[in-house]
Amino acid sequence: MDETAENFSSYAKVDDGSCMYYASSDIVISNWTYSDPYYYAVITWGALTQDVINRGSMSVFMEYNGGEIVELPFTASYDSGYASHWYYEAKVGQVTILRYDTDLVQPAPVGSVGFKLAASW
Repeated sequence: MDETAENFSSYAKVDDGSCMYYASSDIVISNWTYSDPYYYAVITWGALTQDVINRGSMSVFMEYNGGEIVELPFTASYDSGYASHWYYEAKVGQVTILRYDTDLVQPAPVGSVGFKLAASW
């Protein structure tokens, strides 16, 4: 499995063991699919259970621009007047990362991008 689980009940100030937190290992996506007007990639992640979807929370973090860590959704604005929007869609067992540009012209291929997933309930 690519995730590690720890019980963060004391951090959450709950002493009943009910707060669970999962974080993925570092994920690098190099193969993106283009489907006008989006680039997307699917990450399979077993920690994304129905309990997380129904009662928990999910975060996706991306390494951007040479090392800056940002949380999705994220918008990068450019001097030329358009922007790139990064966001995700989650369902049981998988997260889809999507990117599109506001000018809706096919952007240059995305390249390799690092991600980290986190979920709690």
